[in-house]
Amino acid sequence: MKKNNLTDKQILKSLQGKKEDIEKSVKDLYQQIAALNQEKEKVLSAIEAYGGSFKPNGESVPEDDTVYPRNKTFRDKILFVIRSQGKALASNQIFDAIIAHEPEREKKRTLHSISANLTTLSKNGSIIMKFKKLSGRGHLYGDPDWSDEKGNLRKKYQPVE
Repeated sequence: MKKNNLTDKQILKSLQGKKEDIEKSVKDLYQQIAALNQEKEKVLSAIEAYGGSFKPNGESVPEDDTVYPRNKTFRDKILFVIRSQGKALASNQIFDAIIAHEPEREKKRTLHSISANLTTLSKNGSIIMKFKKLSGRGHLYGDPDWSDEKGNLRKKYQPVE
């Protein structure tokens, strides 16, 4: 049987190597946690953005279009804001209206959710229609019934500029 005669220097060197390995592992874990937190934020935004108002069996829940849907999805909030204003709105106007109803909302997440929902809702033009602004950059969002036969926004639904 061989006797293990390690010097203090050898023990310290071995422990230092293990310490460095542990520190690297901890750093990697922190990076993974940060990445997971970013994914969590994306998932939470997506859930809010694409949740919809459905009963477990898939039936739509009837909407009360006179009361701000505070506890509903962003889809419902956007539809409420546009319909209650009675005119096509830019995304920043929709954002301002939602923040006016819910000032405690986190602004960055709210912007992301509005943007994601407007993209989804206006994709085929059946729920929300995307109209080119008459002046300046950007788009207006409104009810598809507000368009004429050419797909342009009717004058009475155009914002005052």
